[in-house]
Amino acid sequence: MLREYALDRAKEDVLKHMKLRKPQGDSLKAFDEIYRDLQDPLPRLSQGDLIKTFREHRPSWDFERGFPRMTCALATGVGKTRLMGAFMAYLHKAGESSNFLLVAPRTTIIDKLTRETQSGNSDYIFVDPSFVEQPVVYHSGNFDSFDPREEEMGSGPTIWILSPQAMAGSSKERSLRFHRESEYLGSSPQEYLQSLEDLVVFFDESHHMGHAGEGEEVPAWTQAVRDLSPRMLFAMTASPRSSSDILHDYSLPHCLRDGLYTKGVRVISQERPDEVDDWEWDKVTIRYTLERLRTKERAIDHFQRENDTDEEVKPVALLFAKDTSHAEDVTRWLESQLGSEEVLLVHSGMNESDYLPRLLSVEDPSNPVRVIVNVYQLSEGWDVDNVYVTAPLRANATVQGVIQTMGRGLRLPYGDRVGREEVDKLDVLCFGKQTMDEIIDRVLEEGFGSREDQEVYMEVSEKENVEEEPERRDYELTPDQDVEITLPNVDWRRPRVDLSGLTLPRDYPGEPVAIDMSDTGTVEQLDGRPGFEREAFLSTVTSLAVQRKEVVGSVTDASHIREAVSEYLEDEGYGEEDLVDYDPEFVARLCVKAIDNILEEVDPEYVRSSGEMTIAADPIEVQIPDRDDVPVHKSNGWNSNLKGVPISGWSQCAHKAVPFDTKPEFKVAKVLDRSTEEVDWWMRNLRKIFQLQTPAGGYAPDFMFLLQVDGEKVILEIKGRHLADGDSSAAIKARAAEAWCEAMNNLGQGPWRHWFVLGSDAERAQSIGDLRSYASEWKRAHAI
Repeated sequence: MLREYALDRAKEDVLKHMKLRKPQGDSLKAFDEIYRDLQDPLPRLSQGDLIKTFREHRPSWDFERGFPRMTCALATGVGKTRLMGAFMAYLHKAGESSNFLLVAPRTTIIDKLTRETQSGNSDYIFVDPSFVEQPVVYHSGNFDSFDPREEEMGSGPTIWILSPQAMAGSSKERSLRFHRESEYLGSSPQEYLQSLEDLVVFFDESHHMGHAGEGEEVPAWTQAVRDLSPRMLFAMTASPRSSSDILHDYSLPHCLRDGLYTKGVRVISQERPDEVDDWEWDKVTIRYTLERLRTKERAIDHFQRENDTDEEVKPVALLFAKDTSHAEDVTRWLESQLGSEEVLLVHSGMNESDYLPRLLSVEDPSNPVRVIVNVYQLSEGWDVDNVYVTAPLRANATVQGVIQTMGRGLRLPYGDRVGREEVDKLDVLCFGKQTMDEIIDRVLEEGFGSREDQEVYMEVSEKENVEEEPERRDYELTPDQDVEITLPNVDWRRPRVDLSGLTLPRDYPGEPVAIDMSDTGTVEQLDGRPGFEREAFLSTVTSLAVQRKEVVGSVTDASHIREAVSEYLEDEGYGEEDLVDYDPEFVARLCVKAIDNILEEVDPEYVRSSGEMTIAADPIEVQIPDRDDVPVHKSNGWNSNLKGVPISGWSQCAHKAVPFDTKPEFKVAKVLDRSTEEVDWWMRNLRKIFQLQTPAGGYAPDFMFLLQVDGEKVILEIKGRHLADGDSSAAIKARAAEAWCEAMNNLGQGPWRHWFVLGSDAERAQSIGDLRSYASEWKRAHAI
């Protein structure tokens, strides 16, 4: 009864004095529920009885280490250090243990824990010195002078703070000190800790703790912890490697959905054009990072003035470089933009004295640092609350990079959210190759977003996985008709297109878009756009436009495009020295549209060249979905599940079975096949059996067929209205096909005809006459 009373009192006092957040309090209560069932205080309890009690409560846990290990999986920013203090205070105040070992894998974490075990620190691990007195603290800097007799001078606990390297690291000198006999102890620190009957170990950032697979050797420093034979081990992490020993789980997705203990996270996306080189895109990303930082500075300044708060917060941005050389290049460029005082470089190749004083004081408003450049040196253990913008650069600009870096900016500078969006949110830039749709998919896969978002995503993705990503295999389409047409070769004559008067249509690109990690259902459009240097922008847009238009082939043409883009920028108000904050892809599309407008007025021409071409119904190797019912008979109809699946049962088709991509294609095939009195044969233009070169690029119509009356040979293209209307090249290709047919007819190979039919018309067509009529309507509408 006395022990139960002591535990109850200790728990209530910890909850009262240490101001625990709910996830911290829930973790303590989960431990108390198990621990109070022990029959004796920890020092008098056998290890077998201790494990037995824990196993009764958590039968799935692994106890092969010889002691209970329990993981508290708390999101970054919720307070794992405070929770360690709560566990220690609970055990100490209840008289269960006064000896604790804190193990942490990084120097920055060791230094932080050492500072926070001092009662005068604002982040004192026990919060209130009157609740738990100043502990006796030993670490690698002072454990040589450890004297257990000094412990009797105070009533606080004894805390050892060590790195794995200090116990069994690669540095022999450091680890030997841990194993060397002390003049005060008569034994080594290791042997002393082994002798304690109440030693409880806490492993911070425990996902670094080595795990041995089957047949693998346990890492030396993991074994060093086991060799101490602690009574219990608390593993503290935001990223648990396994769910096998979770005491309490409060994940980052859960935390962001609750919106209580950390900043919200806004992921800002801008897809990188392929033609922009790494360094230019770095500058684009960094400029936008600075723009977002200025937005945060204004919002925080306004909040502080409006609320007359004494707590001054200075926001900073954190950039994650690819390697040390990249980090140094980024730093030099930033210093040329901001000045050296506002930029801080941190990486493993530097002496700590070169950066540590400025880094440790980065929260101080008098510290001028606004941007920190690092190479994942600050990924853990560096806990400040004024990081407001992060940007992983280059290959790291992915959703995984977002998740890895956002933990550095989650902490709240005012302790709680203040109800101002820009003050309460961390901005993470994802300026890489992923589209916003791809980013949302990956965010949902990682468990973020609202629960409704996740449920919808699971329903959709499971369906899509079946329909869109089936296994595929090779399949041979075998001929069923003797079809072979030999034609004289004709070449498309590149027209002389005057681009000297090229004018871009007035249109405007949108700003970068963003999502909240806790609510992916809403895509936000942000003010401001990434900025390019004018010369880089002009070169990129010109290169993109030239690549997209085969008709553009000379230096002169490229210079005209460049001039048109330059005039466009001037009309938009950009001076020679101004940064251009438009998307190069967007402006390149305007160039293509402008060139297409000119090409629509140019009559394409095909002229006789040497040699011949053959169009024949030969065997065709294709990739099809891997299913057992291939081919499927046409009587089963067609739906999206049959996309790419060979369909059989035709009487007029040149092959025994052919696949289709859309329902209108299947509908046209049925019309052709049942028109036996008009159609001699028809074939699908698969693997580009027949392809024309046109001013707008290659053109491979969907069908070819032979009409019995007059022996007309028809090439037929089907396109959805949204594609036909939205693609300025559709009419150019159609006009080129008409010119090719005219060339064949003039060479005595006709009659050849080209029909262009909209998908909606194809679906309602009942006869060859209907198809001819719909094709004629489209030609008239487009003046072809």
